[in-house]
Amino acid sequence: MFTVKHFIRGYLLCLSLIILSGFTAVQDAVTKVKSAYIINFLKFIEWPKENPDEIVIGFLGESAVEDFLNSTKSAAEKNINIKINTLHFSSAESVGKINVLYVASIKEFKKSDFLKNKCVQDHVLVITDKSVGMPDFSCINFLLVNNRLKFEINHSNLKSNGLKASAQLLKLSHKR
Repeated sequence: MFTVKHFIRGYLLCLSLIILSGFTAVQDAVTKVKSAYIINFLKFIEWPKENPDEIVIGFLGESAVEDFLNSTKSAAEKNINIKINTLHFSSAESVGKINVLYVASIKEFKKSDFLKNKCVQDHVLVITDKSVGMPDFSCINFLLVNNRLKFEINHSNLKSNGLKASAQLLKLSHKR
């Protein structure tokens, strides 16, 4: 069972990778922290069936988060003891079988009722990146609060998608 201590340890490991990589730009740091969060979310989400040994993360739209996550994937897999595969999708209609969907462009997702229904049916953890307000289809949303990256959780969307967040993850999430 993963605890807050495990989440923090994983976060610190990913943060160490960020510091060691030598990027100084704020945007690069935010990208790396988002990647670390996504990896750590995997440990604290329960899927409707037995938690998978392999997770497929889909990326919809162009995102530096995808590039960084791919470059640090092997270290992340060791940290959480889950195999990670990533897929890139250029349109909502092209999204295949995945466990997690990171949506870089909200407008792309809004175009496709098909994709919204697919995420519910396939029990997909939808993660979005929008600084003001939570998109109505998102399970977890990144936002900036006082110049710090936080995440918020939409409990009803998690439930609709057949997912459950651990109490530890809920405790760490931002409440409005």
